[in-house]
Amino acid sequence: LGGLGDRALHVTVPLTPADRALYGCDITLAGFPYLFRAESLRPLIGRDMLVWGPPPPRWVSHPSARHFTGRYVSGPEKCKAMLAARIVLNQNHYAEISGTNKRTFEVAAIGAFQLTDTPAIRDVFDPDTEVAYFETQSEMLARIDEFLADPDRRARMADKAQVRAHAEHTYEHRWVAHLAALGVRPPADFPVQPESLAVR
Repeated sequence: LGGLGDRALHVTVPLTPADRALYGCDITLAGFPYLFRAESLRPLIGRDMLVWGPPPPRWVSHPSARHFTGRYVSGPEKCKAMLAARIVLNQNHYAEISGTNKRTFEVAAIGAFQLTDTPAIRDVFDPDTEVAYFETQSEMLARIDEFLADPDRRARMADKAQVRAHAEHTYEHRWVAHLAALGVRPPADFPVQPESLAVR
């Protein structure tokens, strides 16, 4: 498993009208503009999409560059950018192989709606009711249109994913899982105990 949700950093934050004007869009993601990511976004060029992170370097000439904001977001600002978008697109790098990247847990913990191709999604979330899933680019496009047309379903799924993320997928949960593997218990007042672990 990749990174996890942080109870203090990955939370729902209020959005002002100014926040919605700045961050609002149909599709968003955050990350660095390496060429693989730029090319994976090619089918979405021209859509209402914002990519938060540095702009592509000058030596990368790619039409998706128009969607990169050139602005790195973190902390509460990252939460706002994810929550103000209708869909947070979480595309995994091919090196992820059969794992789950940290963005899967972060976006869920924030309470934003997520569409991902993370290979191990079924190990950590329900792809039918919590986190939306796709495998191919054509399926990605179809699912984007499907969910853009159904805001109530997006909200329900995001709420359920957030509950799951905070209940099962925080750093505290994984620390306790590691301790349990070593035969060590956390202090009695620690917020997570071995008996409550759903994922080990």
